[in-house]
Amino acid sequence: VRDGAALLEHLGISRVFLAGASAGAIIALELFRSCPEKIEHAFLYEPPLVSLLKEEDQDQWVARIEKDVAIGKINRAMLEFMLSLGETDDRRPEKPRETEEREIGNYPNFLKNEFGVFMHYTPEIGYYKEKSDRITTAVGERSGESKYVRAAKTFSRLIGCELLHFPGCHNLPCDLPGDFVNGIMGVMARYGW
Repeated sequence: VRDGAALLEHLGISRVFLAGASAGAIIALELFRSCPEKIEHAFLYEPPLVSLLKEEDQDQWVARIEKDVAIGKINRAMLEFMLSLGETDDRRPEKPRETEEREIGNYPNFLKNEFGVFMHYTPEIGYYKEKSDRITTAVGERSGESKYVRAAKTFSRLIGCELLHFPGCHNLPCDLPGDFVNGIMGVMARYGW
């Protein structure tokens, strides 16, 4: 968030349409809060706002993954996390082996330093409710009712912002980047960008 704000300042950008997917959507929310005068509109694709879910097993799920990470069971923790993302899109292109290896190498850092931060993040609903006309959320048509879809729907309902359905799954930005960009451009056009 600090880096994003500093970049906007450094580049002299006074007005921006901000888009974030998954954990990037939480970063977008916080950047919106940090410098609302510069963020004209925030687009959030399947933000993992799971703290908004009042499901009994939600806290247990997070605690189980955090415990596995603490005792060094990184693969088991990552598998449980990956299963929470739901289906993969059969239309996605094959990733190069180097990309897959780099992603796997990032798992420990993600689980140790990022997972808990995002899973425990709770947005200030009142703040975003007052600015709901400047926020749009979206979920993937093929994401089913994953926890991230339920969280996005809950957030949308709580603040009263628009909820759209995009093609694909949770990893749409990586699986079908052209479709993701076209969807964002459509949202931008609706808001005069």
